[in-house]
Amino acid sequence: MRARARLAILTGTRPGELEPAGALVEAYYSLPEEGELVERALRERRDLKIAKLQAALADASQKQASMSLLPTVEAFAAVETATADFDRNPASRVLGVRAQLPFGDPGYLPRRRRAEAEARASRSMTDERAETVRVEVAAARAGFAGVAASLPTMRWTREQASKSLELFRPLYKEGRQSVMEVLRAEDALAQAEDAYLQTLYYLHAGYARLMLAAGGLDHGTVSIIAGNLEAAR
Repeated sequence: MRARARLAILTGTRPGELEPAGALVEAYYSLPEEGELVERALRERRDLKIAKLQAALADASQKQASMSLLPTVEAFAAVETATADFDRNPASRVLGVRAQLPFGDPGYLPRRRRAEAEARASRSMTDERAETVRVEVAAARAGFAGVAASLPTMRWTREQASKSLELFRPLYKEGRQSVMEVLRAEDALAQAEDAYLQTLYYLHAGYARLMLAAGGLDHGTVSIIAGNLEAAR
């Protein structure tokens, strides 16, 4: 249940809407270039978007703090009429501009330094987050590529273990092979089958992990993974 709930959160769907189920089978996943994956991650990763937004807010606060000593200028006008004869309209008018200069603000320099420090820290955190994203994408791609490369070896090992067991069984029936040899062959096949299935699991999970690192674990990606699983019978 926890895994399904987490999958729903990552893909932006409701729990139960996506239910990949079935047996593990071999599947082919295309492996995009690392530069393409990194570019997508820098564009789509939510954590990086949040970091960039925080940096933009810190820059805005810095600009506001640096402008706090600028004069505040405002215009004003007043018209006064002291007669009942509005046709002649005798009136007095006052027009002007008023400026206020915030001299003697003791908190200006500390406030400005604090805003500058916060802006630098936000930009630094954004750069560090972007570098972490690059490392995560590279590690996930290398891990997926390694699993995909090991799959043929796991398949060959399983096939050889199965052939060995097929050879040992007739020999055992003929009395030319001990029961221990047959049991060892069965154990070797079981271990080879287990290693093969684990490799298949890491293949599907590795692709999902790679797409997550690249910011592309969405409904379409989960549908592709679900389509590469054999339908449950």
